[in-house]
Amino acid sequence: MRITHLSPLFVAMAAPTAFAQSPELVSGQSSMSACLADETCAERVTGLLGETMTEYGFLLDSEPMATSALASRGNSPIFELRLDGATLGPRNELEQQVPIIPGLPRLSMGWLVGSTTYNEPTPQLAFGVTLLPSVRAGDSLFASGQFDASIAVPVAGPALWVGGGLSYGTARVELPLFGAESQLEAIEEDTGHPIARTACEEPCIDWFRQHVGTARLGFSLDPAPGFFAWGRGSAALVHHRFDVGYDDTSWRLRRLQLGANAGLGVRAGTYQLAASGTVALRPEALSTTGARTLTKVSVTMSWRLGRPRIRHEVEHDTRAPLPEP
Repeated sequence: MRITHLSPLFVAMAAPTAFAQSPELVSGQSSMSACLADETCAERVTGLLGETMTEYGFLLDSEPMATSALASRGNSPIFELRLDGATLGPRNELEQQVPIIPGLPRLSMGWLVGSTTYNEPTPQLAFGVTLLPSVRAGDSLFASGQFDASIAVPVAGPALWVGGGLSYGTARVELPLFGAESQLEAIEEDTGHPIARTACEEPCIDWFRQHVGTARLGFSLDPAPGFFAWGRGSAALVHHRFDVGYDDTSWRLRRLQLGANAGLGVRAGTYQLAASGTVALRPEALSTTGARTLTKVSVTMSWRLGRPRIRHEVEHDTRAPLPEP
């Protein structure tokens, strides 16, 4: 019998492997000790767990948009409503056991420090906080928060800017990845490994936590006051922790994630609309489908306090010269 939906318990019982960037068991006693000696079993389930942690982490991470100095201009507070889409691509056996919402709504608040005119630009600073209030989908709960700071400097008049930024974010998810008794029996039959039963009431709630520190470097184009575009690369240090409710085991994954983000938008007075796409690389050990990238799209609407940014016109003296004496 082949199972199509693999219980996360199957993951929780696997032994840590020597594969690069694979999850490692840091506490607790596995309830599926027979799998610890099976290299094939350990490789498969560790890969599934690592892929699940990576994709949930990518979903919960946030790329600054309205609170980024590459995207926004001005000298005032700014507020943003945004929607980050789910990670694109098929979900693995673990992820299919819980419903996933198509997008996560977020609220950002920030402060811009810079010029209010288009053709007399000064270096732009931006500071922001992005929050994902607790969002529930079935028995799952998502929440996250992030702080970011960035700077952009004009290098070719008002049209071309270069800059970078730093951010720190944290997130948590509660979700019942653990399957029903029928799934445990299917795993035993499929793998030949017995599973020790525990006194966990269904659904057992698992905990996922994440801490991310990111550095970004990029450029932006402002060909006109009402239009802008940007592109940037990023390097992030990511720490994942996954606590399995069924057997009280804890798994950890630490990794470096390289990515890129690009977007464009329009400004109308103090209002701003923008959309962006984000791509991140992942190692082969964290993909069960062979996909080596993670992708998502985001849309945002923001409003800045203060006066609209204007194009300042230089005044010329049009009076006729005085006749020479």
